[in-house]
Amino acid sequence: EDKNSAIAQAEKTQKKADLADRLVNGLAGENKRWNDSIEQFGIMEEKLVGDVMVASAFVSYAGAFNTFFRNNLVEEKWIPDVIEREIPLTKGIQPLDMLCDASMKAQWNNEGLPTDPLSIENGAI
Repeated sequence: EDKNSAIAQAEKTQKKADLADRLVNGLAGENKRWNDSIEQFGIMEEKLVGDVMVASAFVSYAGAFNTFFRNNLVEEKWIPDVIEREIPLTKGIQPLDMLCDASMKAQWNNEGLPTDPLSIENGAI
């Protein structure tokens, strides 16, 4: 009886050890993905100041203008100024990249906001 109990306990312990081993091996595979994500977050963090400057300028000043003038402000004035001042900036950044994401745009569309760029920009502002 003690022998059977000991064998059952050993089997139970072995199953737990096997599960723990599977868990550790599974998490080890995630290590590369986590390290890649950390590296990407570091790059994004370095460029955050310039990205936020462009987005905040857009929110503060672009609301009164049409699409042509908004694009002119962003592409011809603000982004070149940030670059000239050597403030790190994500290449090709657009204000909407900082102000909303695809799911937010879809939600606005479901609520009746037109899908044209000007309407989406107005929604973000």
